[in-house]
Amino acid sequence: MKSIKVVNLCKSYGKNIVLNDVNLELNSAFVYFLTSANGSGKTTLFKCLLRETNFKGAIEDKNIIYSYLPDKVKIPSYVTVLEFLIMYLRIDYKDVDINIINEYLSLFDILKYKYRFMYELSKGTRQKVFIIKTLLSNADVYLLDEPLAGLDYKSRITFMMRLKDLQEKGNIIVIATHYYNDYSFDNKKVIEIDANS
Repeated sequence: MKSIKVVNLCKSYGKNIVLNDVNLELNSAFVYFLTSANGSGKTTLFKCLLRETNFKGAIEDKNIIYSYLPDKVKIPSYVTVLEFLIMYLRIDYKDVDINIINEYLSLFDILKYKYRFMYELSKGTRQKVFIIKTLLSNADVYLLDEPLAGLDYKSRITFMMRLKDLQEKGNIIVIATHYYNDYSFDNKKVIEIDANS
């Protein structure tokens, strides 16, 4: 079973303490929901896991591959949906299976948009594209920051079913949100992350 261990993790920006002595162990037994009173603790923890910022303490995650869906994604304006997905998936794979991309576009009811430019899409449709990119990544751990934002009901159900599939395969799912009751998982665990953790 894949696992991540966070030991005595501390992070501050100047005098502003965001994470203080955080200790966690994450595995595929639960879907984890991170909340934070100060609003930045959960995103900062993600950045520490991804090594996008320095920190004190230790993260034990040898050979773990992460896939990250931030709450705000920079939109590459003049690329189509298909070009965007191919571009990002080639980071993980030498060859990209267009049939799998089409399958996911159909699953989220946006196959008709695959030749549209990203800037032409609505917020909800862009979110579906970003979710597809994340789900198609060959990762061990999925870090998701408010992933349901902008999604219609059908897409939310589809997305949660895919997350359940990933978890059953032994992947670790960590979701940063204040709205964990919106997620229909039986085996969820809520973790409060803040400066007093």
